[in-house]
Amino acid sequence: MTRKKLLTISIAVFAILLLYAQIEKKIPDDPYGLSYADVFENMHYDQPLRPQVHYTPITGQIGDATGMILYRGTYHLFHMYDEWSRRRRYNKNWGHAVSNDLIYWEQKPQILNAVLDNRPGSGSGIVDWNNTLGLQSGVEKTMVVFYTDYGRGTCIVFSRDAGKTWIRHKDNPVIPMPEGRER
Repeated sequence: MTRKKLLTISIAVFAILLLYAQIEKKIPDDPYGLSYADVFENMHYDQPLRPQVHYTPITGQIGDATGMILYRGTYHLFHMYDEWSRRRRYNKNWGHAVSNDLIYWEQKPQILNAVLDNRPGSGSGIVDWNNTLGLQSGVEKTMVVFYTDYGRGTCIVFSRDAGKTWIRHKDNPVIPMPEGRER
């Protein structure tokens, strides 16, 4: 084995061990709470370098706000969200966050996914107060989100439990894409 190959392998092993040590343990001299362990286990929105006046997701990047619903004193914010990729076009998801005062936010699970919902695009959300769509089950009003599926047309997801879980409408797309159009 040449010296160059040995040096390359040694550097690679060192880098892997260093990365593993940072992920497994808190970094001792980490005054801002930015270690990898914190990101996934103990993430708080009161970090010194995190904006405090507007919503930011725990990880990834936020895109356009796609809708906001006020229901029973809770604001539901929906937004374009890319948890990992730097190429937003290929990893579009819809993030979801809730707040009681528009200052302190709690991130919720994504409601739309880049793979299952074909890179969901713009849309909006409403509360169906009069059960116009016939989706209500029980006394809880139905929250409805309309969005663009780039390959199929306009689709709906809805929640019957105040935004805790989301169901894809069985007749999606509710407005099909015209023939020969991509979006």
